[in-house]
Amino acid sequence: MRNVCGFIGVSAITGVLGPMTDPPADSEYAEMLKLKDFYLEQPITEEYLLAPDLLDRTVEEFRRTQPFVAILNRAVQYAYDELM
Repeated sequence: MRNVCGFIGVSAITGVLGPMTDPPADSEYAEMLKLKDFYLEQPITEEYLLAPDLLDRTVEEFRRTQPFVAILNRAVQYAYDELM
């Protein structure tokens, strides 16, 4: 992973759901469904870090990740419910 200073909105999930069965071979998302790590990243510049509205801009970038996080949380909750 690169230096955290260079990215904003970095998220990762590793092995939360355990091994996944193989998706249908004809699925257009077959390769993506095999992934175990997910990241959101955005390179940021020194100007971005030194801007007076850094906090507001950073919060807005994290808000943009909310749909992604919601999908992951839903998948984790589904897996948890199925196991219990």
